[in-house]
Amino acid sequence: MARRTKEDAQATRTALLDAAERVFQLRGVSRTSLSDIAQAAGVTRGALYWHFKDKAALFNAMMERVTLPLEGGLCLSGAAAAAADPVAEMRQGLVHALRQIARDEQTRRVLEIATMMVEHIEELSAVRERHLQAQREHVERLRTTLEEASRQRGCASRCPCSSWRRACMP
Repeated sequence: MARRTKEDAQATRTALLDAAERVFQLRGVSRTSLSDIAQAAGVTRGALYWHFKDKAALFNAMMERVTLPLEGGLCLSGAAAAAADPVAEMRQGLVHALRQIARDEQTRRVLEIATMMVEHIEELSAVRERHLQAQREHVERLRTTLEEASRQRGCASRCPCSSWRRACMP
């Protein structure tokens, strides 16, 4: 058998991710087997396992393909808090993300799968943990950005952020 090129391997990976989106959206994540995805992509299960360790790894790769560009636009690296006007920077990032969601069918499809088609069962515990960790990180970055905006505007002493943090943040 001939060796495959990097381009062939990337095409197979892309086909698997595209098939996962279609089948997950149709059946739900827990009711979709890796065999279903391999068949929809037109590849063997061995090819699927060469690219992805398990369903959770495939699901996470599908999510990253959409969420990484969104997160970049949201300035979730902490740049918003360091900006001259953190609230304006955060607003600009949110507008960018909302436009991406409104204009891009793939983004909407993957976010629909993530919010409506994932049943949190043992097989997908890694997916749930990844989701919870991302949520904690986003909340922390939002808190940091809002506290910096409050500090810059000189309202830290009368801003509810400090009491909110004590009451609401673990």
